[in-house]
Amino acid sequence: MISKRFGLEQSKKRETISRKLSRKFTSTHNMTAEEEEKTLSIRQRTLDELVETERTYVKHLRMVVEGHIQLVKNPVDDIPVPDNWNVGDLYKIFGNLESIYKWHRDIFLKQLEKCSTDVNLLGRTYEIHERKMMSMYTRYSHNHDKQKTAATEKFEEYLERLTKKLNYSQQLDELLHKPIQRITVYHLMMDRIHQYTKKLKRPTELESVQRALKVVKDLPRNIDVMMKFRDIMRYKDDNEDHGKVVYHGLLFCVDLEGKKSLKKWNGKTVYVKGELFMVYLFEKNMLFNVVVGKNAKKQPKCFYRNHIPVNNMLFGRVPNCPNTFTVRSSGIGLNPKDAILAYTCRAETPESYTEWMSAIEEVSAQLYRFAVDLQNPMLAQESQRSDSGR
Repeated sequence: MISKRFGLEQSKKRETISRKLSRKFTSTHNMTAEEEEKTLSIRQRTLDELVETERTYVKHLRMVVEGHIQLVKNPVDDIPVPDNWNVGDLYKIFGNLESIYKWHRDIFLKQLEKCSTDVNLLGRTYEIHERKMMSMYTRYSHNHDKQKTAATEKFEEYLERLTKKLNYSQQLDELLHKPIQRITVYHLMMDRIHQYTKKLKRPTELESVQRALKVVKDLPRNIDVMMKFRDIMRYKDDNEDHGKVVYHGLLFCVDLEGKKSLKKWNGKTVYVKGELFMVYLFEKNMLFNVVVGKNAKKQPKCFYRNHIPVNNMLFGRVPNCPNTFTVRSSGIGLNPKDAILAYTCRAETPESYTEWMSAIEEVSAQLYRFAVDLQNPMLAQESQRSDSGR
């Protein structure tokens, strides 16, 4: 059941972050006017570099979209499409690069340009686009990792002729690697902006940069998690919106009602080991995937078992049973024919157990805040205006 306490605790943390930063800066060394001007100048150059490299990135994407892809879609007489070319080969080689190009060109570049003159916009800019970026780049990275190499080798001669026709100095492989590189560039550049902002006595700006830094720091890890998730077998709803990854890891689970997966022994609760599962906790769903294979922990091969919607999920700790908790569907809103799912889960270490509890409570708190916002839309709008104005 969603706990009101979690929502209140999270709200208090958000309300007091500026005060904490202010107290921190009160005790720091006061910069001279000359030092502050120099630091501001260096930071501004870095912000300008972020925007300029974004323009260059868009230019490189355009070279592929308006060059190679257009020649494939509209072949010229001297470079016909190979006879063994299939409809799916275009995606195998280029993935969703055209969508990435249009989004960066039409949306993200324009917003970054605004951030170069107002650093307070950085945090919100990256936060509102975090989910879009994760979705686009997960799809691109997964295709790049799984299909692109084989497809480009198959049509190597044809693709080289296209590059020669376009008179590009960069090879197609280099251009196709640009999206993979760009994700790490965001992190490196934001880290530099963060270092310079820390030196300034401007807590509001620092908070904004820290929010942006968190997004670009988490993005590569989340993309890697989602790529592994896309490899899960027998999961058919690959395009379902689960929301952001909150936490994932291995758990020993029993696919039964919690009370049936526990036995009493000499008055103490003893846990039945159960099967090894790779469990993904998203903002909207918690997915349970059974792990198979001899090398299950190091290179887990997963098969989808089932999932529980977060808005229909109950969880609780198991007394007298170390590192163990239960997760079950509440049954509210389910079709009478649908079974109520329940798992008893055991983490391997106390640290892992603590992380799982923290993650589940975080998702519960987010869901509680969402419910409160639905009941008080005016208050939610005022909070959003306050966030954007920070």
